[in-house]
Amino acid sequence: MTAKIKLLYSRGGEFSSIDVRFSNLEGNAIEVPENAVRGKSEEISAFKFFDIENPLWWMDPIEGHFRWKNERRKKVDGARITTVTGFRFKIRHLPGNTEYFGVRIGLGMGVDGHKSILPVWSDKKIEDRPFNVDVWILDPNEGRVIEVNNFVEMAWNTQLYDLGSGNEPYYSNAIQQLRMLMSAEIQRKSMDPTTAVYQVLKLALVKGPTRMDPLFEGLVAVFRGLKDVALEEMFGQFFEDHAHPGKRHQEARNLAVKLLKALGTPDAQSVLRGFLSARRSIELSFGDQERAYIARVIHVIDQEQQRRLSKTSMQWTLPKMKLMAPKRKQKHRA
Repeated sequence: MTAKIKLLYSRGGEFSSIDVRFSNLEGNAIEVPENAVRGKSEEISAFKFFDIENPLWWMDPIEGHFRWKNERRKKVDGARITTVTGFRFKIRHLPGNTEYFGVRIGLGMGVDGHKSILPVWSDKKIEDRPFNVDVWILDPNEGRVIEVNNFVEMAWNTQLYDLGSGNEPYYSNAIQQLRMLMSAEIQRKSMDPTTAVYQVLKLALVKGPTRMDPLFEGLVAVFRGLKDVALEEMFGQFFEDHAHPGKRHQEARNLAVKLLKALGTPDAQSVLRGFLSARRSIELSFGDQERAYIARVIHVIDQEQQRRLSKTSMQWTLPKMKLMAPKRKQKHRA
């Protein structure tokens, strides 16, 4: 089974509600016991709406009010239950400064150890069915609902969002976890490290928190742990691989530029300057706004390099000044 999730907004344009409709994979409505969705408490509720930046989200879901769809009374084994085909969840209060949210529907991890399950009304009885989606990531600013389809993918996404949050100790733990996940993937599939980096970049682009600045320095820290990987060259190639019109390609180029900015090396700056050369600009075909952003990033890297150079220069100068200080005359006792 699955669920169709839609983001709803107030007249003022603020994210306010979630619309959920249960269905089978053919799109036909499915009836689900109301008490399984809501549960007797937040801990055992099948539905959880949460701040994905909160690493303890399952213990601290965001509260709201349910408005049920197509309520029907059923009799099962002598007991009466109410089934629904979906609901609208009115959010009570959103945490401030949160870019992304999550939705999980289901009880436990499911019969196969990966999928969550939910009781459904079928053939005049209640039976458990697994979901085809583990978690939905909600991006209200873009109006996107991102499906995380399996437990393995969720493990990667969890680390990306911990990176994006910048919150310790989860940020540092995510760097270590992603290094281990990448190393295991490289060994298991005899994969070239460059290919592994590309896979992480694609996942971050499609399902990651690309508006959360700590993500980029975190990814650079992860990738620097790999051997024989020229990051400046790789990020530059990722940029050029997306030298095509369209919003998704522009987002990919923006990801590459932010990673080069996070690197902050002279080679990263050189790659960025190459994008702005007259010939490459024509070939890559990006607009004035994108060119201006790249120019600003080059300037930021230049300023950071000058700051580092100045700091290093001071560290070398201060000891010399101390050595050159005039010696005090020794007083001779009579």
